[in-house]
Amino acid sequence: MQNLLPPTCANHEPVLTADLQSHASRQTTTCSLIVKLCKYADRLINRKRKTMLTFITCYYSVETESRSAIAQRPDSARVNSNYGWTRMLLQRRHPELPTFHAIQPVGNSTNDASSGHHDAFQLT
Repeated sequence: MQNLLPPTCANHEPVLTADLQSHASRQTTTCSLIVKLCKYADRLINRKRKTMLTFITCYYSVETESRSAIAQRPDSARVNSNYGWTRMLLQRRHPELPTFHAIQPVGNSTNDASSGHHDAFQLT
């Protein structure tokens, strides 16, 4: 599977907690990645609040690519439901995080424009 995480995330191996593991086992590869990223966020946020922007950048990158992949699936309605569940879970666990649709890339993209990887983000 192609690594969807930008370099800031790729060096960390996410470890799922028991409450996420049963959900992740039923997901597609894309949705499992999102669930793992939720756990990665837990670790970042609990360890250092100042790393929140790094997590947001990673999440935005994965979300951009995942949405495109999901739209092409014949079972996209089911996958979207699972994907929405993981986003809701993350925001319930960390209400201090901004809503993700309010994150906009600024400046030039470091990779291909369709990848969603950007140098800087602003909250709107």
